[in-house]
Amino acid sequence: MPYEYEDISATEFKQRFGKTLEDVAHGRRVRIIRHGRVEDSLVLLREDELTALQARAGSPLDALREQFDDMVARMQSPKARKAAASIGSVKSSDLGKAALRSK
Repeated sequence: MPYEYEDISATEFKQRFGKTLEDVAHGRRVRIIRHGRVEDSLVLLREDELTALQARAGSPLDALREQFDDMVARMQSPKARKAAASIGSVKSSDLGKAALRSK
């Protein structure tokens, strides 16, 4: 869900620094547009809002850990174990035939 901001220029922010900070402290969302380009914008938010956003986003390491755990769990299935056990017993000619069939 995208946030709605009140856009102000960097010049206006400099001129109204104290008031803008006070407004943000009271819940106003402010986006500072630098050089007239939204892609160069900055957003002011309260620290508690930042903490909440970070908590919702989660850690990238946690996401990788979950993916790894899921992959390991899939590898523990009887079908996966059977496939892993047969790796050394497959003839090269069979591998070639399988590769041709997959095209």
